[in-house]
Amino acid sequence: MNSDAESSTQSSPLTSRDLSICLYNNSPGSESILEMKRMLANLTVIFTALYSRAYSLTALALGRSISSAQMLR
Repeated sequence: MNSDAESSTQSSPLTSRDLSICLYNNSPGSESILEMKRMLANLTVIFTALYSRAYSLTALALGRSISSAQMLR
């Protein structure tokens, strides 16, 4: 029974998570790869926040220009 369990473990396919763990654990620059991923995630958050702020300011300015144009009529 023990040999059946070992053979089933050996024949199971590797998942992408297994491969990425092996890649990160065995590569010499794994810390720099992870650091670049963290920096990219931080930049994504910053740019998303800036985009949403610019979008809301544009919508606010557009709303004000429409309301001032209606007041001039």
